[in-house]
Amino acid sequence: MFCASSMDGGGSERQLLYLMHGLDRNLFEIRLYLLYRQGSLLAQLPDDIQIDSFWDQYESPKWNWPGKIHRAQVDHLAGILNREKINVVYERLFHMAMIAGPAVAKNSKARLVDHNVQRVSAIVSPPSQDVTRTEKRWLFWKRRLLSRSYREASRLLAVSEGTARDAIQFYSLPQRKIEVVPSPVDIQLIDKQSIAPMLNESSARMWLSRGNPRILSIGRLSEEKGHRYLIEAVALYNQQIRGQLPAVDLHLLGDGVCRNDLEQQARDLGVDSQVFFHGHVDNPLPYLKQCDLFVLPSLYEGLPNVLLEAMACRAPILATNTESGAGEILREHPLGSLAEPANAAALAKQIQCRFTNEVFWQKHVDLARDFVLERHDLGRWIDRMTEIFTSANAGKGAQAAVS
Repeated sequence: MFCASSMDGGGSERQLLYLMHGLDRNLFEIRLYLLYRQGSLLAQLPDDIQIDSFWDQYESPKWNWPGKIHRAQVDHLAGILNREKINVVYERLFHMAMIAGPAVAKNSKARLVDHNVQRVSAIVSPPSQDVTRTEKRWLFWKRRLLSRSYREASRLLAVSEGTARDAIQFYSLPQRKIEVVPSPVDIQLIDKQSIAPMLNESSARMWLSRGNPRILSIGRLSEEKGHRYLIEAVALYNQQIRGQLPAVDLHLLGDGVCRNDLEQQARDLGVDSQVFFHGHVDNPLPYLKQCDLFVLPSLYEGLPNVLLEAMACRAPILATNTESGAGEILREHPLGSLAEPANAAALAKQIQCRFTNEVFWQKHVDLARDFVLERHDLGRWIDRMTEIFTSANAGKGAQAAVS
């Protein structure tokens, strides 16, 4: 059973989709557990996937108190695990680890599951940043719950070395407990979709409306993604070039809670005519294929799929020097350029470098694609996840649960 909050088009949800399509049905029967039966990726699920959804069967209580809905979610998942006799549970986000961990806990005084269920859990972003920024209430309790949840997992995976180090420290995990399994990309699908027409007409018009060099950033418009520093960098770049270089247009693909603030920032800085907000775009790959510079201005990351997709599309890459994710990759493999996180001036300097040193930036794009082909191949990832699930089911996890 795969567990997720929804099937919105995030990187973790896409990894689950890869598994649901790629796992051998002679070895696995697959179910999907969601909190919300929603998301753009639902339409892409294989026909044999059955879905159980918490909010399909649970109504918001008239009287609520801290922990009531969480307890109901734990009980609901445990009940389905019992009914369907699930052998292995897999979840990728910490919100689901807080539910799946207690549901299958073997050391609980009131054990909820009546048979042996193994759990494979993945950590996809540095928790010292991700958990502390998003969980403002009851952080001590949630951190303690997650620490126990990850300790009791049969196999515990991280998407990058930096994410693994951060999780070990944040949750006080034994180092032997966690293994690094980098995320994959579907190169064949990327190549096909990157040359497809832009189906969103209003978005395509914005993209094609001007002849300026196009800077592209793709991601949720939330604080940790760092878009406000990128917008400020575009304004600084315009001031610095003073007509010596062409003005640039910034295209932001994605939506989120910060959109109104970012639109206001662009107006305040006088670059609202150069910053285009596209909202959600079902297929962003043609934009990656055609952009002059892809920028990932995040304050922190685990291993962003969009970075790997940009490499596969041969887009010149500028990213922030995060501890894990893009920073970790590009420090070791100079396949793009790095700038200090939360530093608009550093981003502006690299943007100016991009349009004054074409040869330097273009020489990396083929090497970056080769890197993705070699290290993030989807077929090899499916094979490794197959081994992880089968060994967990057999009780042969390389990292046994640690009490």
